[in-house]
Amino acid sequence: MRTLPGDFLAMVLAAGAMLAAGAAWADTAALYAAARKEGEVVWYTSQVQNTLVRPMAAAFQRRYPGIKVTVVGGKNADLILKLLAEAKAGVYIADVNSPARIDKLDEAGLLATYAPESATALPAGYRSKEGKWTGMLGSIFGTAINTELVRPQDEPKTLDDYLDPKWKGKMAWVAHYDLGGGPGLSEAILDRLGQEKGMVYLRKLAAQKIVQVPANQRVIMDQLIAGEFPMALMMFQHHAATSIKKGAPVKWLTSGPVLSLTANVVLMKNAPHPNAGRLFVDFVVSKEGQELISKAGYPPVRPDVLADKTVLTVVPQGVKALHVMPEENETVLAAGIKVYRDIFR
Repeated sequence: MRTLPGDFLAMVLAAGAMLAAGAAWADTAALYAAARKEGEVVWYTSQVQNTLVRPMAAAFQRRYPGIKVTVVGGKNADLILKLLAEAKAGVYIADVNSPARIDKLDEAGLLATYAPESATALPAGYRSKEGKWTGMLGSIFGTAINTELVRPQDEPKTLDDYLDPKWKGKMAWVAHYDLGGGPGLSEAILDRLGQEKGMVYLRKLAAQKIVQVPANQRVIMDQLIAGEFPMALMMFQHHAATSIKKGAPVKWLTSGPVLSLTANVVLMKNAPHPNAGRLFVDFVVSKEGQELISKAGYPPVRPDVLADKTVLTVVPQGVKALHVMPEENETVLAAGIKVYRDIFR
């Protein structure tokens, strides 16, 4: 292969970039034209309406005039049941869904294949190889402490520090059987320490009598802030960040088990407005869409979008974390539930 002179090579690369940008612009323009004929995109989502959904819909409509965003909100589990019931009845309303339980929708054959151009900027673990899902925002679980109750010198800095007798009965987590609770923590520990050492550690941790709270992470965070307990496990990092910005005595740590998931956006098969759906998926993952996610206080999945100060973009380099891909959710959860029941319940 002949080596090109530096200046000439730079010109060639610049011209190639311009051509690629031109092609991408042409593709987007053509997609917008087709989507505008459809005039609407129906978005099923369990994301918080005022914080994220309405700002995202408004920004999309400003960017692409003539396409209305119709939002159908609700809890994720309820929306999945709704989508399954609609499909069984031969009724197709949703164009896109987020976040999505990929396994249930995929099993029912309800996912279209679409890999948006903007998704090429995402890390490999945040996009589907088959194009069945695209990461929308991150969910990172770790330890939260009340800084008024835990002195800096007492902060747990290693896994063994969580086994200190002084923390017995003073740690809390959600009582639910999900990856944001004991089952997820169990799998994160086994992934980090290995099966044999991990099981030994989990038995010692169970002896610490972790407080089981029948509520979600946000409620537990508020209880932590109120001083009901000094430490909570498997807490959302963005919840801690939001509370810190409001002046709450909270600190989020990565010394304990860390697990990361993605909330995803998917294009639905048999979508009544498929082009508008594709355009919307692309927008959510674009730099503009990800900046909206960051502004709302959530971890964006694009590395080229800065997270909102105290919020992580992805798990920090050097931190040992278990990242669960959407299609692995059921398998990892089932394994985690078995360990959790055997050891903690």
